[in-house]
Amino acid sequence: MVPKQREALDEIIVKIRAGRMTRRTFLERAVAIGLTSSVAGSLLEACGGGGSSGQTTNIVWQTENDNSGTYPALVDNYNKTNKDNVHVTWHNGPSGTGDILTIYDNTLRARSGSIDVMSIDVVYPAEFASNGWTVDLSSRWPASDRANYLQGPIKSCTYNGHIVAAPMRTDLGVLYYRKDIVSTAPKTYEEMTSMAKSHASKAKIGYAWQGSQYEGLVCDFSEVLHGYGGDVLDPTDAKKVIVNSPQGVQALTEMVSWVGTISPTSITTFTEEPCRQAFQNGDAIFMRNWPYAYSLGND
Repeated sequence: MVPKQREALDEIIVKIRAGRMTRRTFLERAVAIGLTSSVAGSLLEACGGGGSSGQTTNIVWQTENDNSGTYPALVDNYNKTNKDNVHVTWHNGPSGTGDILTIYDNTLRARSGSIDVMSIDVVYPAEFASNGWTVDLSSRWPASDRANYLQGPIKSCTYNGHIVAAPMRTDLGVLYYRKDIVSTAPKTYEEMTSMAKSHASKAKIGYAWQGSQYEGLVCDFSEVLHGYGGDVLDPTDAKKVIVNSPQGVQALTEMVSWVGTISPTSITTFTEEPCRQAFQNGDAIFMRNWPYAYSLGND
């Protein structure tokens, strides 16, 4: 079976299990894909027949990569305790942010029904909404409930005045450091660089960060940029790009200076996991990463 046939088959299986497709339509599409009538009939029965009263509704939840066990634990608990006749199927995504975006982009452009709920990054709501890929939640999610959330995440879920996503968790960049080498955390990037250089003989890497050419590098740069008082966009006019500023040049110059000094030249290939593994193995003094690395590092 070729990939397109597999995708089409996955789609009708999800729909029949969720009660969103009739038995007849399922059989017609299964045969059109290339299945024999007998195989299509057997598959239909295995999927529960579809559409009957009281049938379990299956929701497919696609997320970014989770190697902490948090998402499967949430899904397992929900499936065991909910009384709404709903079953959630969790799909773990790839570790690269670019890879998960490719999955979403291909799936949504093909108008596939294989995903019901998507965990998306903070920069995706506007793109997805402008393409008509999201549902307007404005009338379905009371403003009184939204008031309980941080306003920053709520704004990032708003496109043209409409709520097109819901905040699930708030993430932020964290600077980790080896307490057995450095007694106190640095307060500036210059101070961190100085510390890494002075303790260079105690670890293979002074500073591990996301230097590969992908979204993670943009996050790292934004943090350094703000550390020097700069911005990507004008705070008073979001349509005005001001990144090409003295602060922007200073931030970029600082990051470039790390390559081959406190960071190996191979840092330009590092994403989150290579950084975490280096730090967790004791090979790095400092590391920039997300909170997920904390729990894994303490296992």
